[in-house]
Amino acid sequence: MFPMTLKTADECAAVTKAVEQSIDSHLEAFVKSKFEWRGERRKYLRCEIEDDELQLLLRRLTESDNGPANSLACDIVFVEWGEEPR
Repeated sequence: MFPMTLKTADECAAVTKAVEQSIDSHLEAFVKSKFEWRGERRKYLRCEIEDDELQLLLRRLTESDNGPANSLACDIVFVEWGEEPR
């Protein structure tokens, strides 16, 4: 499991958009991971991404053509595997 807490509006929006796509053209969807808004006025998004759904999140973030989404994907790769994406 990959836990993360998102605090910026751009990151929260990127993950929300990726998750809300439901089943995509690869016939994949988030079914086991957990997403919970926390804090006053839904200020933080707490995520627990299951290992088998982490690749799905990364793919959707990088396909989005959105700067903050791509940056978040790079940060996840660096934290999870300790290397910069190629």
